[in-house]
Amino acid sequence: MSKHASTCFGPVVGLLGMAIGLGLVAAPAMAATTLTDDNSTALIDLSSSAGFSSWKVDGKEHLKQQWFWYRVGAAGAEKSLDTLTLNASVTTDTNADGNIDTLYARYLGAGYKVEVTYVLRGGATGTGTSGLGETIRIINTGASNLDFHFFQYSDFDLPGGGSDTVEIKGGNTADQTGGPYMVEEVVTWLPAHYQADLYAAILTSLTDASPTTLTDAPGPVTGNATWAFQWDQTIRPGKSFLLGKSTNIVPEPATLTLVGGALIAALVRRRK
Repeated sequence: MSKHASTCFGPVVGLLGMAIGLGLVAAPAMAATTLTDDNSTALIDLSSSAGFSSWKVDGKEHLKQQWFWYRVGAAGAEKSLDTLTLNASVTTDTNADGNIDTLYARYLGAGYKVEVTYVLRGGATGTGTSGLGETIRIINTGASNLDFHFFQYSDFDLPGGGSDTVEIKGGNTADQTGGPYMVEEVVTWLPAHYQADLYAAILTSLTDASPTTLTDAPGPVTGNATWAFQWDQTIRPGKSFLLGKSTNIVPEPATLTLVGGALIAALVRRRK
């Protein structure tokens, strides 16, 4: 775990775990969903490889695309998560402020399912701070071992007016600067591979006809910077693989502590 583990944004996971535990859910969400909390909005299209395509903080855009790709087995091409059957999507207002801030989605594959949960927590207006917690659970519903390869691709365009610099630290934390500061930490489990690269090297490798293994190039990379994490897991029948991560946007690294502590760990414990 990186040095940022104790400083990632605070109450989001606890509130989400409470909502799931108590069944505080709203009507099924549309495929394209906007989450809102305080100074922040997040747009997530569950039916498109655009995926998580907008994260505005105090009205400023910070994100172009963040989404998931997968491959079953060692050979063949990766596919984006939205090529699976979207079986359910539910939105929730976890802090009772009248805004939808949480999204749960379930995708079905042949002998497996993938569950994704997002929870957004903005900061006070004008602070430039925002946090997002995510869990991804991959469940083997078949009768034999599942050889599953899972990828998260990220293209943040921070609103600094110039190029960004991204670096992967400790194999599980992406730091990106370009005006504001973005840090994403994988709390569980440590990625098998990672890559920082200029656009569109990683995206091309995920969308071509060949299997991808990320290069473990940590950067730093400066320009139209992108990055990705990869997990390789054999999941036994009836078992699951759980990923938990947190992403924070702040004006500068020194203000990261303003967004709180120990969010994802609480959600992971609750979801187990």
